[in-house]
Amino acid sequence: MKLAQMNTLLLFVLVLAAPVLAQIGPKSSSCRTSFGFSYTDKLGNKYESVQGKELKEIQQRLSKKQHGSVCIIDEGAPDYIFDARAYPKTRVVDGTEYSYTEYILELHRGSEPFELVHTFSRTTLFGRASESTSPIINLVEDAAAYLSAYPKG
Repeated sequence: MKLAQMNTLLLFVLVLAAPVLAQIGPKSSSCRTSFGFSYTDKLGNKYESVQGKELKEIQQRLSKKQHGSVCIIDEGAPDYIFDARAYPKTRVVDGTEYSYTEYILELHRGSEPFELVHTFSRTTLFGRASESTSPIINLVEDAAAYLSAYPKG
């Protein structure tokens, strides 16, 4: 089975398990700034929440990095929306074509129509099949650090 087929299968399993795994809950009393999350993958599939180990990783990083006043919620209206998108890219280096992914996270405030507050970007490394940490989780951490430093956006 090719890597792309395995990734598609994994995404399919996550989508089926989403109702069980997405147990984020409402805004807690220690949370001053809340955010919701949406993600559009390289194939254009859209996901409205974070699930499973990615959710746990985000919650752990936010608490470890002193961004505890910023939290992810899935109930009620969040203060901000973190809208992440993946774009497949290629680059030619010395005659060899390398595929990589560019990840963009847009930080939006309010409800529709959303106000764009800030944009963050990360890419995978050329020629590497996988990363030890998810660029999306790193982008969420970057955005949470930004909101901790600038609570009004």
